[in-house]
Amino acid sequence: AILSKEHITAQNYANYSYYCVFNHPLFPKNLQVKRLKIQGDFLVTYHKGSIETIGQTYEKLCNYATEKKLTIGAYAIEKSIYGFVHDQDANKHLIKIYLQIKE
Repeated sequence: AILSKEHITAQNYANYSYYCVFNHPLFPKNLQVKRLKIQGDFLVTYHKGSIETIGQTYEKLCNYATEKKLTIGAYAIEKSIYGFVHDQDANKHLIKIYLQIKE
């Protein structure tokens, strides 16, 4: 999923701007896909646990960016590494977060 800077700074972590769809045999072949290519530099971290606590991880990441005098870019990207497809226990879920930064 892709989250905008506005939603990150407003701590509205469940309001995604876009959802990412990766090639998967279960998705229909005629699925309409809009391709986005987000370039730049990113801070990268992992969130382990429920999506309800992902805000804590974003806050830590944003605090780190502030400490290092980095400016947050337009988007953050979330990629599920281990989720509901693998295990129904939300405490075992793992999400990789890419926070875009600007020079």
